[in-house]
Amino acid sequence: MPPTRQEKPEPRLVDSRAAYAEAAADIAGRARRRIDLLSYDLADWAYGTPGFCDAVRDLVLGHQRARVRVLVHDVRSVATQEHRLLHLLRHVSSFTEIRVLAEHQGDNRDESLIADERHLLERDTPDSPTARLCLDMPVRARAARHRFDGLWDAAGPATELRRLYI
Repeated sequence: MPPTRQEKPEPRLVDSRAAYAEAAADIAGRARRRIDLLSYDLADWAYGTPGFCDAVRDLVLGHQRARVRVLVHDVRSVATQEHRLLHLLRHVSSFTEIRVLAEHQGDNRDESLIADERHLLERDTPDSPTARLCLDMPVRARAARHRFDGLWDAAGPATELRRLYI
């Protein structure tokens, strides 16, 4: 009997807010070194959940070289929220950075959550929870990370989201 080839993983469709929030927490929980998040407005229902925030906290407190980068489009709507994730990121700021998309990138509305260039959650619009969950898909995750890096390099600091804690 010939050896069977291992099946390639396929993206899984996520089609509700609850499933998206669960998938985001799962992706964050799988990270060991890095999380890159591109979000239109850091939807609290997706990124402000206890599961997601706890996973991010565990990453930055459990790994000396952990890094979390957050890139947002609509910084004004984020700044007016009392957001659990922002509160956490402000308290672990030596591991995190938040930037805002450059003006010429203003038509960008897709979102992606990338963990360690291995796992990816991506959706085409912030208006819908429909997304693709890509677990153990490094080629796809690296491509998303490459795109994220280009946006990140052109982005500016999100000064509206800074607060000093003394």
